[in-house]
Amino acid sequence: MVDRSIAPPIHDLSTLKLPDFQKTTLAGEIPLGLIRQPGHPVITLNVVIPSGFLQESLTGVTFFTAKMLAEGTANLNAYQIASKIDFYGGHLEINPSPDHVSIKLYSLKKFFPTLLTLLTDLLQNATHPEKEFDTLKQIRIQQIRQQMARNSVVAGLQFRKCLFGETHPYGQIVEETHVNAITHDAVDRYYRKNFLRKPAIYLAGEVEETELYLVEKEFSQIAFKDRDNQPMPQPAISENINIEKPESVQTSIRMGNLTIDRKHPDHCHLKIANELLGGFFGSRLMMNIREEKGLTYGIYSSQIHFNELSFWQIGTDVLKEKKDEAIEEILKEIKNLQEIPPSTDELLTLKNYMKGKIASSFDTILDAIDLAKTLDLNGMSLDYWSHLFAAIDQVTGEDISQAASKYFDPESIRVVTVG
Repeated sequence: MVDRSIAPPIHDLSTLKLPDFQKTTLAGEIPLGLIRQPGHPVITLNVVIPSGFLQESLTGVTFFTAKMLAEGTANLNAYQIASKIDFYGGHLEINPSPDHVSIKLYSLKKFFPTLLTLLTDLLQNATHPEKEFDTLKQIRIQQIRQQMARNSVVAGLQFRKCLFGETHPYGQIVEETHVNAITHDAVDRYYRKNFLRKPAIYLAGEVEETELYLVEKEFSQIAFKDRDNQPMPQPAISENINIEKPESVQTSIRMGNLTIDRKHPDHCHLKIANELLGGFFGSRLMMNIREEKGLTYGIYSSQIHFNELSFWQIGTDVLKEKKDEAIEEILKEIKNLQEIPPSTDELLTLKNYMKGKIASSFDTILDAIDLAKTLDLNGMSLDYWSHLFAAIDQVTGEDISQAASKYFDPESIRVVTVG
């Protein structure tokens, strides 16, 4: 019998086992990524359409075009679509983002043929019924109003505008005026002329030749347009932004700058430095700003990677009268990281945390295919995680301080406060 009063032994995590991510191409030069898992009778199909802010004719029109896919086709109305998905135990997610639209279908293996046919019907036969469009417009306006009432959301949006510029695809903010300018005809035109561009497809689960044949057969019938290769405009970094809200008790703070992408040779060391600064509960920012000073419930530092550009940001919420103190302490911690390498114990804790976090990221096949998709869309392989794992093992305290000195430059940091 197991003695549960005794903790299990601790083993060093020295290797990382990655799933087998296979790549092929469907008819029409549609790339397909696949992770098979026999005995896992659930299949997820993720269609990633490269239609984002850069391709928009009107700000926000991609959101409506994507969301309207499930509101009606030439064959089914919105109620029939939702009922059919529920009846077969499926789930459909449609998520527009600045770079693309992700359409994700979850299905039991035995019902996959039926739900796959439904999905391709949505893609090629959407009718954008006007009643449902008007309802979605009102919902979207209410969402924007609710978001703009939250300091943290406004700070995040304003921070991106500060880094990229208000007309840049990554910096623009969708407002009520944009939503009001979008008409039913505009959505219909965008869908017919610009939306259905050649996607990337990702499959995971108990996928056999039958499912691959069905996917190829269904998607070969859709007349996708070629990908849009227009260049991403250069960012236009602005000055710091401070938005006063007299009624607010708290102030949301966002700080950071543009940074390197995942392909850069310094990325691994910078990612480790960022993690130590503010990426987990034992980070230096948490220990100082939360635990020692008591200025916030939480503070984080993260790297955000879009398809074309990347940025680094620190975010927290503090009492309004503590705003200046919090910013000063954040800058102090950045300077300390640049000048004071982590101790042996601090570095060991950081390494164990990061390696455990990476290993647990592949716990399920659904997590694994999402990680593979993110890298594949950026022209990278799953080997990225092996390289990062090895870098964590080999990194020194001096490497971390050097990365912080090189990329956490206080002179280039932009600060946005709302509250």
